[in-house]
Amino acid sequence: MKRTAIVLFFFMTSIRVHAQADSAKPFKNHIWLSFGSVYCSASPNVCFSNSRTLQGGQIALTCESSKQVLSLKVYSVHDFYGSDFWGYYNATANKLSQLGDISLSYGHRFQYKWGSVIPAAGLSFGALEYRGRHTDTTYLTGMVIFGSSTIYHFEGKHFYYLGVPMSCRVLTSIHHVGIELEAYCNLHPYADMGLATSVSIGTITNYRKEKKRKLN
Repeated sequence: MKRTAIVLFFFMTSIRVHAQADSAKPFKNHIWLSFGSVYCSASPNVCFSNSRTLQGGQIALTCESSKQVLSLKVYSVHDFYGSDFWGYYNATANKLSQLGDISLSYGHRFQYKWGSVIPAAGLSFGALEYRGRHTDTTYLTGMVIFGSSTIYHFEGKHFYYLGVPMSCRVLTSIHHVGIELEAYCNLHPYADMGLATSVSIGTITNYRKEKKRKLN
């Protein structure tokens, strides 16, 4: 709780300082929507060399004013498993199987000739499911055309958490369409980290081009 209070104080102080610095500038708002894929790993398997990382999707709404960025993001990842062509069981026991997270982050947008870099941090709330030991196997016949269908059963445990997400997004855009590449780390008792690729649509402004246009 003390850590959360410190983070909130940092956010409020930063917002106030930037608001005072930009008070003499014209107020401009930009907003865009991003959606894409997420690849991540989470404890107790915090290791990108693990071939069975979690995969899923995300959607984010970003609002920007004078290069100050506020983002609301939701993502969900899963450890997909089943039987391969030969019918071998490939589900891994004692592993995180599903994670869903919603976060609110604050950051700053740095504009370059080729695009933008947006570092940010914030607060998040999430839920995850941990797949425990293998308990039973059910074989269903007559459910598929060839062979039988197999259902694997595991012990399941559910957890909820409050986290501190930190991310760095690289954004390049043409007119109102952009592409994002994001590296993130979400700090909580079952911390996860990963990479995300997204397509962005909205009022994404290139400040360098806008400045040249005004000078001309």
